[in-house]
Parts: sequence; C-alpha cells; structure tokens
Amino acid sequence: MISILDFNDNGGAIIEIPQIDNDYSLVINHWKSTEIQLQEIEKDLQQSDSEQRTSFLKKYAEELRKFEKEFQESDLENEKIEEYESEEEKQFYEEDEEQVIHCEERVFLHIYNFDLKHSLAWYLMNCVNSEIDKIEQKTEIQKGVLKACESIDEAISIIRGAESGYYAVLDLMKHFSLSKLQAKAVINLSVRDISEKENQLKNEIKFLQSQKSFLEKLK
Repeated sequence: MISILDFNDNGGAIIEIPQIDNDYSLVINHWKSTEIQLQEIEKDLQQSDSEQRTSFLKKYAEELRKFEKEFQESDLENEKIEEYESEEEKQFYEEDEEQVIHCEERVFLHIYNFDLKHSLAWYLMNCVNSEIDKIEQKTEIQKGVLKACESIDEAISIIRGAESGYYAVLDLMKHFSLSKLQAKAVINLSVRDISEKENQLKNEIKFLQSQKSFLEKLK
C-alpha cells in the first residue's frame, strides 16, 4: 500500500513508493516536464544516500537536458484540445460513446493529484532495464493498435462480426498478425477512438521511443 507522507499546496498527496509493482511503470505513468524533474533532482542531490545515487542523479540531469527539446515537442503534439465541427457532432459523441466490446481484463491505475517524495530519477536508479522492457512492451502494443486503426473499416467489421470478445481477439490476431496483447488493446477502443486515434498513436509511439533512448543512456 502506498503511504501518504504529507500534502502539497494544491491538496494533493505526497507519497513514497517503497517498491515498484510489476504492473506499474513510473516512466509511463508519472513522466514530468524537464524543468520540474531538474528541480526535484537538485533537492535529491542534497539528500543523496550514496556516491552511486549522486552519480546517477547527475547523469540523469545531464541526459535530460539533452533530450529536453525532443520531450517538449512530443508533449506539444499530445496536448491537443478536442474540437467538434458542430454542436450536433459534439452531442452525438457525448451521448453515445459506444464501446465496441468490453474486455473484462482491463486494468487501470487511477492516481490523481499527487507528488512523489523523490524525483523520478531517484526511483529509476535500480530499475532502468525493467522500465525499458515496459516501454518496449507498451510500444509494441501501440504499434498493433495503430495497424488496426490504419484499416479502420476492417477492424470494426471484424470486431462487430465476432461472436464474442474471445473470437474478436482471435480474428484480429489472424487478420492483422497481432499478438494477443495488441488485439485486446484494439477491442478496448470505442468506435470513435479507432476513427481518431491514428495520429495520437504515432505521437505516443514517438514519445515512448524517445523515453527508451533516454533510459538507454543511463545504463
């Protein structure tokens, strides 16, 4: 269980993560802006508990500055405000967010308005390889979803024509040469997601690849 140590000025919890769960990736779920990370690293350097940690924190900050522009560009591409061509279109989507098929195995981590006790770098020092593995898996899943989104009519037809979620997964795997994880990710999308997610997926994949390149420099 995550312990709340204190609260920040916005009423959010300040937490410590004593052990990183296998299903929770700090990089993917808690990536902060370069400026904020560098500020947090400066504080951590003052309370570093070993030469190894000090060295890692300094290297992290050095590499982060090199990747700053690349990360900023990815953030700007993903921060798009949703717009509708008409009030009728807005009402149509908001009233009927149709789920193609619901996958019972969906798992979400919902933590809002919180700060970690230490910088991201502090927690990453002993799990860089693990984070890279998770990013690679996430990237592969996104590539599979992108493949289906690029053939939207076929994907929707396969899903709607399947007898169940199980057969939808099998049919998607066969038709698009997807893995089970990729096919499951596709059937978790709404019709609207499949229609509009192509550019977003490309940006997300680009960002994940940047994260992986950054972490490789820390090894």
